[in-house]
Amino acid sequence: KLAEGTHAQFVAIAYLGVPPLLVGLANGDWAAAFAFDQTLEPPGITAAIPHIGVDNTYLVSADAPFQKVADVDAPGVRISVAQGSSGDIYLGRTLKYATLVRTAATPQALDLLRTGQVDAFAGGRGPQVLAFIACCGGRLLPDNFLIANLAMVVPDTATRHSGAGLQYINEFVDWAKTSGLVQEAIDRAQQGGTHVTPAVPPAQRIAFLQHHVTRLVTNGALNDGQGKALGVKLEGALRKLADGETEPAMNKVVAFVNQVEAFRDAGILSEGQSASLLDIARDVVTRATT
Repeated sequence: KLAEGTHAQFVAIAYLGVPPLLVGLANGDWAAAFAFDQTLEPPGITAAIPHIGVDNTYLVSADAPFQKVADVDAPGVRISVAQGSSGDIYLGRTLKYATLVRTAATPQALDLLRTGQVDAFAGGRGPQVLAFIACCGGRLLPDNFLIANLAMVVPDTATRHSGAGLQYINEFVDWAKTSGLVQEAIDRAQQGGTHVTPAVPPAQRIAFLQHHVTRLVTNGALNDGQGKALGVKLEGALRKLADGETEPAMNKVVAFVNQVEAFRDAGILSEGQSASLLDIARDVVTRATT
């Protein structure tokens, strides 16, 4: 969907872990990646708004004494983790007593638990972990040490990243969450311990709409007057929000929705051009009034 919107060719590149992905970053092999929690991202990249939250906990043997994640951070405890993962970065900053044992990727980290070389594995609750439990036994602790809010990232280089490009990705991600596209992907992958992240604040979402309208004017889908008619309503909504007047702000957003629908019905905007504007604007109003 993102490739369609940017008229760019989509080529998927799979990496067996974060270290080779970062080598790809250094080599300029990719223009965007789905990998990092924005609070844990390494240097050289910038994250969009998060789209997926991933539970991170410990997998331990069935007879291990640990009952909650706090029990695992104890002297002498060894924890395997995939190097460069959100769990690795977070635990590297927060563990006080336990020792991290880093591996190239998740399968090797799980194998260390299987062979008894570590006391726990740190990671998500997804299919790899569930398959390990079915095959080799073990149990997941009930709580999480981290919910990693993963985001799409772009390189911080002049040829790969610009403010406008990141704004477009933010708009796309907000629409993908609002429209149900992200949830559909989670359901299709049967990815346990994964959920759609909460919506960003309404003012930020209205700013996304402003950038979208600007792009429609730049691309010639709207003329200057039509763009201004939409922009005035969004500017008014932001001013009202800044003053703490939520209901008048949402009235401005409703007026924006009505104007977009009028442009669509008149054939000025296509169904595709208007869909994301309408999905996001309506969701902003719904969340603010319920």
